[in-house]
Amino acid sequence: MVRYLLGTCAWLAVAVLALGVVGCGSSGSSGAAQARIPPSMDMVAVGRDSGVLIFRNVLYKQFGDIADVHLLEYDNNNDGTVGVFVADNRIFVSLKHEDRVYIWNDFANVTSGQAPDVELTNGLDGPNRLVVYNGDLYVSCEYSDRVAIFRDVTTLSNSSSPDVRLDDGIDEPKDLVVANDSLYVASEYDNRVCIWRNVAALGDWDSADAKLRTATSLIVRPQRLALYADSLYVSSRDHSVTVFRNASLLMDDAPPDVVLGGPSNLDRPRRVLIDAGGLYIPNKYGDYEDDEPGLSIFRNPMALTFGQTPDVAVTTEVVSRISASDLEDNVFAGFSREVDSFFFFLQAHRIEENSAPDVMLWDPRIRYDNIGELILVPR
Repeated sequence: MVRYLLGTCAWLAVAVLALGVVGCGSSGSSGAAQARIPPSMDMVAVGRDSGVLIFRNVLYKQFGDIADVHLLEYDNNNDGTVGVFVADNRIFVSLKHEDRVYIWNDFANVTSGQAPDVELTNGLDGPNRLVVYNGDLYVSCEYSDRVAIFRDVTTLSNSSSPDVRLDDGIDEPKDLVVANDSLYVASEYDNRVCIWRNVAALGDWDSADAKLRTATSLIVRPQRLALYADSLYVSSRDHSVTVFRNASLLMDDAPPDVVLGGPSNLDRPRRVLIDAGGLYIPNKYGDYEDDEPGLSIFRNPMALTFGQTPDVAVTTEVVSRISASDLEDNVFAGFSREVDSFFFFLQAHRIEENSAPDVMLWDPRIRYDNIGELILVPR
């Protein structure tokens, strides 16, 4: 933080949001962009030792404003906060090192220090990513090499156990997504993505319907997944993103349609974020000092080709070493470990190489510069 305050500070001019005077960070070299009224949304950020930080109406805050709500303030009993999801006014948080998932049943009104309404511990060993789909909770369990499914989140209690457990082909699952009634799991240490279809009918230990593996599918230690317009995007530790079209029809060892990557274009891609305006790939180790992109952007995700280079590679100090990010309603949010701060672009589709963020926030309760996940939640 000290280096950040004493270093290059030209970007501080855009750190203050002046009630709708926005868009300056998205103008690039093409002249002033049309200002955009910030949409109303909350942001939830979690870190291994920082607990849960909730910023209400985050895009109307100014640099120096701290989170409105702080849950699970770090102590020896709340270590390893790594995953978060909000659905149906509930907030779900996973604590990987404590083998539990916490649930608060009223996200809109939760207050600092409030105890969770539900604490799930049965059948969870290293819970990592989690998602709610059609009222069911899906949790990737990294230490037990499985996915746990809890049916109907409205009925969960402290004594609830998983209704379904899946482990076919899974070795340290890093991420999962559920869409179009299919479950996709990134299994890091056997270099594959496993797919189950018709998730509502899944039973205990059902076999996967398809597995995408290294030899033909070119997946190496997959980290994060995204699904958009029936295309599956897989980020891997080998500095690549692999794209599979027609995801709903994928069979065993299907070859990819597109592979993007190489250390000069992608450096340990952290997430894959996508909408109609672009494919956004934050790079966890992208360092501006080495002229490595912190954020790689491909403007036409449906027309990608093998080995294509990014249309935009952001290499500024602020947009560097991104450890957490999200994309919602043309707003790109990220956490930069380089400057220990959150940053926001209000017009993601207009980001250019030297664009400066429209909003920046910092909270002194972030420990060890470590925010591992954040999500934007429309109000």
